[in-house]
Amino acid sequence: MGTGVDTPGSFCLQLVHQVEQALRLGHLTRGDQLPTVRDVVEALAINPSTVLKVCRELEHRAAATIWLVRRRVA
Repeated sequence: MGTGVDTPGSFCLQLVHQVEQALRLGHLTRGDQLPTVRDVVEALAINPSTVLKVCRELEHRAAATIWLVRRRVA
C-alpha cells in the first residue's frame, strides 16, 4: 500500500474500511464531501496525522474522491 495503514487491525485500516463500506452500501457516493480533518479529529479524539493517513490511503486506493478542507489543526 505504501501509506503505512495496512497493519491488520490498525485503527487507520478500520477507518478506511468504514469509508469503503459506506461507498459500497450507498451511504456515500463518489463526489460526496467528507468531514474536515478537524471535524474527524474532534469527533473521534484521534491524532490529525491518523486522519491524514486515512485520507492518503483512500486516495491511493481510489475508493473515494476526497475534497477535504485541510486546515491547520491547533
